[in-house]
Amino acid sequence: MSDSNPERLRALIEVALKGAEIGPCASVVIVARRSRVPTLLTELSNCVVVVGASGRLLESIDRAASVACGAHVFHANLKNAASVATQARPFALIVAKDMYEFGGAEFDALAKDVSAELIVVPHTVQSPVLTALIVEAAARLS
Repeated sequence: MSDSNPERLRALIEVALKGAEIGPCASVVIVARRSRVPTLLTELSNCVVVVGASGRLLESIDRAASVACGAHVFHANLKNAASVATQARPFALIVAKDMYEFGGAEFDALAKDVSAELIVVPHTVQSPVLTALIVEAAARLS
């Protein structure tokens, strides 16, 4: 039986996905290799994680992400930021400037760990600027 047999490939994919815990907006990619068993990878998904934003800034980020690329926005606080980012696999990690000043090195490391673009914004950021930053980060998805 050949590896290109659609029924066999479908069966292998079902076995690979059975019991896999995948985030709500994660994408699954089956990578073809010489092995007969496909490798399951999670790639960047069309979402952003926001840390330390509230009120108007959070509303602006929600709106800008929607306008920029229809991205889903996950809200996180300092305590659960790493967990949320690891599960969501966002293309961007958006951090309020005052929060970044508190723990910048940790946010740099988190963004690197989840392969996300780190965007640090002040509470006074204008919507067009925020939208442009998200569009630039989203370009990594394609």
